Amino acid sequence: MGIGSFFKNLFGPKGKVEEITHKVEEFAEDAIAQAKETTAPLVEKAEDLAEQASEKVKEFIPKAEETLENVVETVKEKAEVAIDKVEEFTHNAVEAVKEKVADLTHSHTEENQAATTTETSHTEEGTTENSEEESK
Repeated sequence: MGIGSFFKNLFGPKGKVEEITHKVEEFAEDAIAQAKETTAPLVEKAEDLAEQASEKVKEFIPKAEETLENVVETVKEKAEVAIDKVEEFTHNAVEAVKEKVADLTHSHTEENQAATTTETSHTEEGTTENSEEESK
């Protein structure tokens, strides 16, 4: 018994193997045909649903663009209002600081003038007194 007889015993005579191969091919072809028939309506339905979804999305794109544009405009408007308020607040704060500095500078200048006037008066009095003492 050689390898050839081993395969004959395993698979049967050569004609029998061809017959089995033919039956397997027919079975596979039938299974593929049935799968195509069964899935054809499903594939068609999937294609229809995909097309409907695409149409719905196309309907919503202009609406979404319009809504987005409205949102952008609203944000711009609110930002402009906020910017105006910040500018006004900043301007008022700068003016308040300027006024405070002016008041402090003016007060300081008045104090210096008063001190200088007082010193000058004291100096003049001292000079007058010194002159009177010298004349005596």
